Amino acid sequence: MAGRLIQFDAETIGKTYLDDFLTIVAYNIEDAFIAGGAMPGKDYSYKDLYQLAAPFAIEKAKTGHLKWKYKEFEGPLFDHPTA
Repeated sequence: MAGRLIQFDAETIGKTYLDDFLTIVAYNIEDAFIAGGAMPGKDYSYKDLYQLAAPFAIEKAKTGHLKWKYKEFEGPLFDHPTA
């Protein structure tokens, strides 16, 4: 099996942060590509994986379950109506 493009440390990745969630989704998409016989770097790129992962991260962010990692950006990613 060829190497993979997306790498991360499952022990330290934060599942509630936007960037980490995006990486987890891209990793899972890459699993599907590899299972289908795609070759990393030949049949798909980092950009392909993250472009496919972005809609999932945006939808998750809209629920209010993702947050910014850095203090200067604290707060929800999207405003949520209270009613």
